[in-house]
Amino acid sequence: MRLFGPFCRDFFVPWSDLVVVRKTSLLQPVAKLQFGNPIVGALTISAHVGDKLASAAPGHWPEAGPPRIEKRSETFGRLFMQWAGLTCFAALFFIVVPMLRGWDAQFPVLVAVLFPAVFYGVVFGVRYSRERRRWRARHPTQISSSRPSRGSKRQSTASAPAPRAWSCPRPLARPRTPRHPASRRSSAGTG
Repeated sequence: MRLFGPFCRDFFVPWSDLVVVRKTSLLQPVAKLQFGNPIVGALTISAHVGDKLASAAPGHWPEAGPPRIEKRSETFGRLFMQWAGLTCFAALFFIVVPMLRGWDAQFPVLVAVLFPAVFYGVVFGVRYSRERRRWRARHPTQISSSRPSRGSKRQSTASAPAPRAWSCPRPLARPRTPRHPASRRSSAGTG
């Protein structure tokens, strides 16, 4: 069943006629797929979906080289700008609309600003953690090589070991050994 394009026909685009352009649209990275030579159509998708397509077709993907890897600070900055923009828009909405409508009861300015700031802060905090988790899943080798291992400052560069994957240096909790009831000393029996 075709929900969004009930009257559209299927079409085939060979890999050689597909061009990928990466850019930022509305403070979010996107991949624009351009069809044909000359261009007869385009489709804009999120950068995450573009990366999935690139990994699904490694030998055919028309983009030169590996996709650009967004740093943690760039991810935070991009999401912070989106959070600030949405918070300002929502705060203005909660302040201006009651004034224009002539309502007697208006939101206090502090509530009109803090409510969207906290709400969107939680939403974008979850979004940031999900994007970083996805990034770690797509780039496991860069996680292990980006952080030095313990004691790497003391080692010389000539005999530096291969980078390790992240691991906990010691167990989080000791396994408890069950004690037999007969091995406990009874203070009532001695005297």
